[in-house]
Amino acid sequence: MSKKSGQDFEPPKEAEKQVKNAWLFDVDGVITDPQEKKVLEEGLFEQIISRLEAGEPVAFNTGRDLGFVQEKVIDELLKRTDKKKLQNLFAVAEKGALWAAFGPDGREKESIDESISVPEEVKNRVRDLVKQKFSDCMFYDETKRTMISIEMNHNGDLEEFSVKREELLEDLKDIFQELGLDGRCIIDSTIISTDIQSVGVGKNLGATRFLEWLESRGITAEKFFCFGDSKSDLAMAEEIHRQGEDVEFVFIGDRKCVVGSRVGFEVICPEDRHGKGTLSFLKNNK
Repeated sequence: MSKKSGQDFEPPKEAEKQVKNAWLFDVDGVITDPQEKKVLEEGLFEQIISRLEAGEPVAFNTGRDLGFVQEKVIDELLKRTDKKKLQNLFAVAEKGALWAAFGPDGREKESIDESISVPEEVKNRVRDLVKQKFSDCMFYDETKRTMISIEMNHNGDLEEFSVKREELLEDLKDIFQELGLDGRCIIDSTIISTDIQSVGVGKNLGATRFLEWLESRGITAEKFFCFGDSKSDLAMAEEIHRQGEDVEFVFIGDRKCVVGSRVGFEVICPEDRHGKGTLSFLKNNK
């Protein structure tokens, strides 16, 4: 598989243009519900499709595996629109290690950068730890190919998970020290998961993949909108801003997480949170 973010598809000539807006979404807690792990706000599909049909690029940037994005979001879009509309859609998974684009005929092409995978020894140690000590409230996600995710059980209790996660983090630090992982891997926590990833991957890498895909398609955008519900999602907008683009960050998580953040772009906090917040913003910003 490819280790480059350029796509194999020849960009259609009509796509070599400037669009008004480009849209970059985290998935968990932004498109899908963090506890139900599915899209609860049906209106989101209509809003996304309307942008795709208008020729505006839409991207998902998640720590989830590609299969999750395909099943929970892309397949649902395909039930509601022609697959040829997906040529304006881009999906980044596992924080930039995997990505997928769609040709003019709707054919999907996946790519992976295997050079940034977490070592197998680490995966085995963490898998055993979760199974033996934390299986009552979390599980080891076997779908990930390049990183580790320990996720809250389906319909789990957020408060209980938060408490147990602190204990998990202490155990992970011990594993890091024992295996000499400092400087090679990092731990990143969200409201429903704890991730272990190679240094260099993250929401900023996912944003870079998106920008490179746009360049390969000959598309420029007047403005970018990034959506997230965790502080680490800020990295998407920070990277786009760093590369000289006009960007706004729409934060639909607990606004206390971003209060005081010093960034060079506007941070918007809708009144509603999660999918409702995303939907309300999209309805009011065509």
